[in-house]
Amino acid sequence: MSIIMFLLFILLSINLIIPIKSIAVNRTYLIKKDFLSGLKGGEFTVYDSTGKTRQHRMESKFGITHDVRILTLPSKKLIARLKAKVTAAMYKATITILNSDSNQWTNGTIEQNFKLVGNKFTILWNGNRILMEGKAASLNTAFVGEPLGTVVAKFRKRVSSLFWRNKYDLQVLSNTYPDTLYLLGVAARDHSNLKIHRDIYKKKMSNDISSDVQYLIDQINETKNNKNLLEISYGNEKVNGNNHLTKEQTQQQPNIKINKQSQDNTYRTLIMIDPDAPSSDQPITGPFIHWILSNFQGNNGIDGQPICPYMGPGPRSGTGRHRYIFLLYQSTEQVKEEKKFDDIPQRRKFPLAKFVSDNCLQLLDVTFFTVDA
Repeated sequence: MSIIMFLLFILLSINLIIPIKSIAVNRTYLIKKDFLSGLKGGEFTVYDSTGKTRQHRMESKFGITHDVRILTLPSKKLIARLKAKVTAAMYKATITILNSDSNQWTNGTIEQNFKLVGNKFTILWNGNRILMEGKAASLNTAFVGEPLGTVVAKFRKRVSSLFWRNKYDLQVLSNTYPDTLYLLGVAARDHSNLKIHRDIYKKKMSNDISSDVQYLIDQINETKNNKNLLEISYGNEKVNGNNHLTKEQTQQQPNIKINKQSQDNTYRTLIMIDPDAPSSDQPITGPFIHWILSNFQGNNGIDGQPICPYMGPGPRSGTGRHRYIFLLYQSTEQVKEEKKFDDIPQRRKFPLAKFVSDNCLQLLDVTFFTVDA
């Protein structure tokens, strides 16, 4: 405990001696992180200086890129957006901000610059260049307008964030730029730090994650340009590869329709599988097999053999968004599987690659839906 207190003292000392040009503070915000997930960037609520009145929401989308939208409250009107590009190293994003007076959008970029110690970003927006820079081991970051070198805003990460969810105090010192520009800067800075920790975490977890999770993703990528052969529907809700359903909607076995007659002496196999077990950021028990319907030749699967009986989605609360993927295969021989799937442990870490190889299956089509837990 004494070592932790000593480190905190050092951090606080460093932050107290950072020279920042003094300007009368115009506005102050408290920014609290609300949500964190493996496939989702940080989400924040922006409060006024009292920390009681909500001013904005900073929401993010699921995906491999950092995609943030800022909504003003209580109207929930979209007023700014950030979308990061996939890069090997430095953070880089495009931004767009709404001018409330003209109702016009203005585009720009936020790009991380290499710096041996500390952090530095360059923001280009509306013909202006703003630096966002923090010192090494500092909780402070300043926005500096060029060419005059004036500090136009600054934010500070609270010490409590070292042990719990991130909180930032943002001070806007000038009306030169919109406040949403600084909020996007906070989101970029927070995410670039998070990426470092995620990379370390993923490397640590890689030995525990089944290679079949990656194999499943590769199978999906191979069938991006599918021919819409497979139709899956739960009642009136058709699975289209982009929709979100609930656990309650999907507990009963779905209807199948295949928009192509099977060839003579060929068999079809349908697999439903979840790669995000128990969660997308810790898929150490995935892929989890939900259904295997094999050896059918008709277009609706009625004549199929349920090698693995259907089990509806049941992700544990708090494990985030799960993808439930349907894979349609074809084979010239009937599928054989001796393994039993009588209980949940037997469905974990399903050896998909081996199953496909052993039965000489050819992938025809893929679709999926998602469920939030």
